[in-house]
Amino acid sequence: MPNVDLTTEIHELKGMVSDAFPTTLRKAAHAWLKSLRSRSIHSFAQLSDLFHKDFVSSRTRRKNSASLLNVVQERNESLS
Repeated sequence: MPNVDLTTEIHELKGMVSDAFPTTLRKAAHAWLKSLRSRSIHSFAQLSDLFHKDFVSSRTRRKNSASLLNVVQERNESLS
């Protein structure tokens, strides 16, 4: 019965992960999740793939004044 116990534990863990996932999202990501068609996602892997395609892409993000906090002058870089 060890395999049955392990399978049950994996399913319970997957359920916890997928239940907890929405609580980790903010603003745009949370709105994206809510916009998905009901019952259109059949696994956490599928949800993860879709999320990465939309949010971890190489697309250019709109910048705001807070983005300036990420600017760092390199050691030999002039300000001009």
